[in-house]
Amino acid sequence: MASRFPMNNLRVPPAYASALVLIAGLLVHTPIWAESDLEILDGNYPVSFFFRQSEADASLGRMSYEEWETGYSRMNGVMGKMLDEEVIGRSAGQDFYRRFKRHHPRQAVLLHVNGGFRKPIADISAYHDGHWLYYNGTTVTDGISRRDRLITVRVSDVSVFLLHPYRSNPELKEDVAICALDGNGMPDWGYAEQARLISIDADARTVTLERSVYGDRVRHDYKAGGAYVASHVAQNWGTNNTLWEFNMSTTCPRDTDGNQAADVWAAELIAAIQPGGEIDFIDGFQFDVPFIQPISIGRDRKPDANADGRPDGGFVDGEPVFTQGVEGFFRTLRAALPGKLIMADSGGKSQRSLRYLNGMETEGFPELKDMEFHHWSTAINYHRFWDTRSAQPRFHYGLMKYLRWEEPPEVSDSRLIMAGTTLHGAAVPLGMVPDRPSFFVYDEILGGALNRKGWLGKPVGPARRLGLEADAEQAGEWIPGNTRMVPEGGGLRLESRSEKVIDLRFSLGPISHAGGDLLVRLEAVAGEREGYPAGYYRELFLELAGDEAIPAHLKETTYASPVDTTPFAPVFYLRDVPPGTCTLDFSVEGNEPFTIMRWSVHSAADLTVREYENGVVLANPSSSKRILHLENLFPGRKFTRLTATPGQDASINTGEPTGEFIEIDGLDAVFLLKQP
Repeated sequence: MASRFPMNNLRVPPAYASALVLIAGLLVHTPIWAESDLEILDGNYPVSFFFRQSEADASLGRMSYEEWETGYSRMNGVMGKMLDEEVIGRSAGQDFYRRFKRHHPRQAVLLHVNGGFRKPIADISAYHDGHWLYYNGTTVTDGISRRDRLITVRVSDVSVFLLHPYRSNPELKEDVAICALDGNGMPDWGYAEQARLISIDADARTVTLERSVYGDRVRHDYKAGGAYVASHVAQNWGTNNTLWEFNMSTTCPRDTDGNQAADVWAAELIAAIQPGGEIDFIDGFQFDVPFIQPISIGRDRKPDANADGRPDGGFVDGEPVFTQGVEGFFRTLRAALPGKLIMADSGGKSQRSLRYLNGMETEGFPELKDMEFHHWSTAINYHRFWDTRSAQPRFHYGLMKYLRWEEPPEVSDSRLIMAGTTLHGAAVPLGMVPDRPSFFVYDEILGGALNRKGWLGKPVGPARRLGLEADAEQAGEWIPGNTRMVPEGGGLRLESRSEKVIDLRFSLGPISHAGGDLLVRLEAVAGEREGYPAGYYRELFLELAGDEAIPAHLKETTYASPVDTTPFAPVFYLRDVPPGTCTLDFSVEGNEPFTIMRWSVHSAADLTVREYENGVVLANPSSSKRILHLENLFPGRKFTRLTATPGQDASINTGEPTGEFIEIDGLDAVFLLKQP
């Protein structure tokens, strides 16, 4: 196959990948960082950079470099794809990014890379057929000739195939692989090839396969009963082709040089990024969707992490081998690239390798489908947690993005996103360049007419969540659920009642509530999960139950927070709770102990404020208008509203003094400038 993936043009020596693993094991986990001169790390807020729109403009010939530079140099940096791993052709933009870094050395140039998948139409020649993750497959009872490209063969079990598995593209068919069975009847991925599923005849127990779909001209002979077929564990994100998932597990088959998928992938990235590599100018990189557990589509199959033909879902002999492999991959990158920022998605199935990562992405703040900000506190819990656990220097961001744009968001949405990220020490990327059509506002980032990056300056103190300063109310009693509750040091230690328990479940209630908003705060410690990497956090979930009718937004919202072996105080914000009696239902991943040291429930909104050297940020994530007393919050300080620039929101940013009080609409925020 012709090479389309520039990283492979470096011709990484096969033995290099194996050597990386040894090197990573010898180096210290925490890298020694030289003091950075990057604007995104200088401590001045707001922090912003241009997101992936820059890559399309750089690679598709839409504009000259001079036009591109003029538009994309207004913030603190740019992020985009520069390698042909997911979007083919993005390597064409490398020169724009390289020149940009040379012209703007203090601005960050960040690579965006898929965190666990690769398009097979990219150059995958460095990978062994066993380096991809497959579902449990089935034996082919017929013989197969290498001469035939289109074959119809009988199989032992047709239920392991799905002809059209992808909801985002129902016409797209499934990719499969064929391999020989060895003398013990086990899949032999050293004798294999790739194909596509064309049709299934369940009655005849036959499947029709097209071979050599991806340019691989190797076709093998297989004797009757001597071949095995399995579907790729793959994903489709709005494209007309699939992305295959790497087998990141520690049980992944090895190629003839002894390398697993994670070794080869790490070697590719390191060769491209280290001095002399094709993108050695970048300051760091962000992994999109780096799942710690393999995805799974279909009821009758699961991923087969150790490639033995049987489903395991990423767990072999009770060990989370896929999770362990992802951790080892990040450990290798951290050791080999100590001077680069490494970020990744967080939450749910995404990675938890905080020891080796500098920060996290919230892809859609507070959540991709949440245009009403019900997950406000969940996003903040993750940012606060990562900001105390991840590797130095720390850099996080929350993206202005929703999964489905049913209608343009309100201007206030943009302000609230900017406030939510800025208040808690994160950056807020922009999708479009100012002066182009966009849903978003920008004045809060550049100070309106000030037109100055980092105009707020450095924080004077931590963010204040005013609702937590209100008196706590009677919060009922703890209900053990499937746990055994043991008093411990003024708190409660929760232990599993049975080894069969998968998640700890317990409740707090009943809580009598007059109606309105609730803030729930815990201070807790979670025992380390057996078999998982050191530092791997668990997730704590909260759902609301009650005697009264619960509104849909509360019934459908699960609030979440990371928890680990170091005390952490997650806060959960439940908006517009009806009057009556309610119960807070909690669950924690795993059956290892969980200790609650303190807790409180407050009838208050999560109004949040923070003071900076040159201004303040005030956020109102409640659904109703609120009035804040600025003199009480910031004694002796006077403030002025920003002055709007053309096309921006002059109804809020009037340039006028604020007075003693300020009114903030529900789901909105205000950025104010200090008067001298």
